[in-house]
Amino acid sequence: MDTLFQHVFGRYAWLMDCFMTDYFISDHWNRLPSSWQSAFKDAEPEDLVCLVTVSHYPSKVVLPLSILCLKSIISRLPSRSAVRSSSDIAKACGMRSKHALVPSDRASIGIAANNILRTKMKLKKQYEIDCVVRMATILRENEAGPFFNTLIDIGAGMGHLSRVLSIAFPDCPVVAVEQDKELVQRSIELDHTVPKFHKNFIPPRHHCESVQSGFYGSCLDELSDGQKALLIGLHPCGDLSASILRIFVESTRVTSMILSGCCYHKLTLASERRDNEVLPSKMGFPLSSKYSFLRISYAARDLACHANECFAEKLLTKPKYGFRTQCYRAVIEWLFANHDDPGIRQLRGTLPLCSVLVTEKTSFEEIVRQALAKYPSIAEAILEQIKNDERARKLIETAKEEWRQYLVVHCLRLLFGPLVEYLLITDRIEFLREHGHEAVVVPLFDPTVSPRNFAIVATKTRSSSR
Repeated sequence: MDTLFQHVFGRYAWLMDCFMTDYFISDHWNRLPSSWQSAFKDAEPEDLVCLVTVSHYPSKVVLPLSILCLKSIISRLPSRSAVRSSSDIAKACGMRSKHALVPSDRASIGIAANNILRTKMKLKKQYEIDCVVRMATILRENEAGPFFNTLIDIGAGMGHLSRVLSIAFPDCPVVAVEQDKELVQRSIELDHTVPKFHKNFIPPRHHCESVQSGFYGSCLDELSDGQKALLIGLHPCGDLSASILRIFVESTRVTSMILSGCCYHKLTLASERRDNEVLPSKMGFPLSSKYSFLRISYAARDLACHANECFAEKLLTKPKYGFRTQCYRAVIEWLFANHDDPGIRQLRGTLPLCSVLVTEKTSFEEIVRQALAKYPSIAEAILEQIKNDERARKLIETAKEEWRQYLVVHCLRLLFGPLVEYLLITDRIEFLREHGHEAVVVPLFDPTVSPRNFAIVATKTRSSSR
């Protein structure tokens, strides 16, 4: 499979590495193979569902053989369908629980039973915490004996997960690690509200510190020799996932780990740093020796952050003018790149554009004004350019129909997202194996609710954790 993936990356690197905002600047459509252009030239949004999901949704498009081959390769990747029951999760991890747990019996002790624990917590977060508690319960109550007696929540934020863990595992100390002082303070304030509903609630111990490479922070120093810690990272951003993996392999006090990554585009790569002084111990990717040769661009890593299942639903339900608006974003980028004023040309890609609210009748001028609402003088300069530049006016007219081709390119790029994520996760698994630890990848979350739904579950043998 590795050789096959390398071939795919080599052949389609340009498509994974491109930015959709450069669609008109770099003429993405005409870089596609002619067979792809012919197949998708008249495609409507609903015809593109087949590109962003493995399901066989009906489409009027006859897919070229090369795309069928790509879909066949991607279909071999691990299923993204969530493992829902505790028994199935335990089986996926190669474990057997001492008790037949129902899907959310532990979790119901926390979130489902008490509104106070849901304060300032989104439904997505509630669902994710339920799943993590279920996974932790399996590690705690498996037939081979508990893998931990202490829990450490890295990147704890406002402490939602830590509070639930404290209630779900009253016999285990819980440590919450967060580097943002304001979030730590807000978390402590929320802790104070829980005893009204749980008289025996023991709040997490909060540590305000940064988890960097080589981290041996106070939370680990405070653990006694008899304590065995479960390290939990619930969607830690970028390099924080790499730091958690390093803590797991380096600390003898950490005996198990549940890690679900996100924000892959924010990973540090030595090849992308101008100073060329990034130490291997501080890189976010690659971590393993096996994949040390891999170079995955920022744009490609960003593909691994998309919610393909959710986007498939949008292709079926979203008004078409909504997709046209995305295409207009690329037109605005072209206008920046081709402006007569060099000062405005230099601003391309540096200005954060505002969100745009549109209807079917919203004009391009209105879209420009909304997108550049924070920079009215620049908006006027762009609109003046349109008046004086016939190429700009033609491009705007073209975009009224070419949004379909724009959408095709976008969906073709999304096709590679699961492959990129698989390689990023596989690198982490290999890193653990190279340090003598086995790990499994479990689709712990429903991808329609939590798109980054894979969790790495790792445990140390009794001898390696002494």
